[in-house]
Amino acid sequence: MKYDLSNPFKVECAKEYLSDLITKKAHIELREMKGKRNLDQNGLYWVWLGCIQEETGMLKDEVHCLYRALFLPKTEEYITNIIRPDLWDKLKLLINQFHYFKGLCDIIDVISESSTEQDEKQFAEYLSKIKVHARQNMGVILVNREEKNFIEFYREYGFR
Repeated sequence: MKYDLSNPFKVECAKEYLSDLITKKAHIELREMKGKRNLDQNGLYWVWLGCIQEETGMLKDEVHCLYRALFLPKTEEYITNIIRPDLWDKLKLLINQFHYFKGLCDIIDVISESSTEQDEKQFAEYLSKIKVHARQNMGVILVNREEKNFIEFYREYGFR
């Protein structure tokens, strides 16, 4: 069962259900459901990837894959249980150099988190890291919605 605990009625329903389960001495698992990134963040992300594509010649999907690898990797322990540590070190070197190669996304799908699984706060942090990386490593300036030049930026890169 799922209960939205921001709704007072659902809170009472959840309490009743939990009470019943306690009476039955049931085994239960509780977990917090996190909200996903929002559509504004997602839209901005893809405009940014379009900008990077335009300025560098890399494809949006390649950039997306590399940023997931850089900023959303699973734990070292998880990765080295799948990939030999020496190969992982070589792969990290290529990723840190922002070097895309055929088949990389298949590997990244296994060893990195999906950007779609990030909640709003996590995705905002991800975007912030991308903004810094693009400027420092490619000389590409990415603009947030609240910045004064966003309309011009969007006109330049948003309709691709």
